[in-house]
Amino acid sequence: MGFIERLGRGWHIVLQSFRVIQADKELLVYPILQGLIILALGVFVFASAFLGSSPAINDVSPAPSGFLLFFFLFIILTYFISVFFQATIVASASIRFGGKNPALKDGFVQPIKRIFALFTWALVSFVVAMVLNALRSERSSGIGSIGRNAVAGTAELTWSLITFYTIPVLLFEKLNVFKAIGRSSSLFKKTWGEHVTARFAVGALVGIITIPFLLIFFWALSSQNITFMIISAILLFVAILVVCVLRSVTDGILRAALYRYAISGKVPSVFAKDSLKSLFG
Repeated sequence: MGFIERLGRGWHIVLQSFRVIQADKELLVYPILQGLIILALGVFVFASAFLGSSPAINDVSPAPSGFLLFFFLFIILTYFISVFFQATIVASASIRFGGKNPALKDGFVQPIKRIFALFTWALVSFVVAMVLNALRSERSSGIGSIGRNAVAGTAELTWSLITFYTIPVLLFEKLNVFKAIGRSSSLFKKTWGEHVTARFAVGALVGIITIPFLLIFFWALSSQNITFMIISAILLFVAILVVCVLRSVTDGILRAALYRYAISGKVPSVFAKDSLKSLFG
C-alpha cells in the first residue's frame, strides 16, 4: 500500500472516530472537565501563592521560593490531570469497542483503579519534558544551538511515538510504568506506519476547523474595524477551544482503537471493518 493510500485510509479512520463521538457524546465532557479543573486549580494555587507570600509589615520583599514551589506543584498536577482524563477517554472508548454503551461515570472506573500508575506516568512525563526543555534552553549560539534544538526535537518526537500506548497498557495490562513504556514501544514497532498515518490525519482534519476563523480574524485586522476584530477574535477563541476538545477526544479514541487492534488483531466493531483492515494491511 502506498503512502497516499495509507493517508486516505487514515482520514477515513478519523471520520469513523467522529462516529464514536456521535454515539458517545459524553466523551466530549472529559476534556471539558479537565480544562475546568486545571483552571480552578490554577486560580487556587496562584492565589494561595500570592496571598501566602504577601510582604511582611517591615516591607521586606518575600523570597520567590514559595511561589516557585506552588508553580512546580501546579505543573505536576496539571500533567497528572491531563493523563487521568486522557485515560478516561481511552477507558470509555474501549467499553464502546467491547460492544457496550458507556455512561460518563464508566470512564472513571478503570483510571481510578490505576490512579497511582497514572500519577507515576505523569511524573515520568514531567521529568522527560523538563530534561528536553533544559536541553533546548541551554545558552549557546550558532550551530551548537541549532544542533541541540534538533536533538531535543527528535527526542521529543521519538518519545511521543514510542509511549503512545502507555496509557492503555497501564489501564489494561497492570504493568508498572517502565514496563508499560517498553510494552508501548513494542506495540508501536508493530504498527508504526498505520499509527503515524492515523495521527497525522487527526491533526490535519481537526486543524482544518480553525482555518476559516483565522481567515476571518486576519480580514478583521486588515479592516481595522474594532467591533469586527472583537467578534472575530471571540469566534477564533471558541474555534480553538473546540479544536482542543476534539483533538483530545479523537486522540484518546485512536489510542484505544489502535491498542485494541495491536494486541488482538481484531477490528473494533464501531469502525468500518474494511477501512481498518485496509489500513493495517
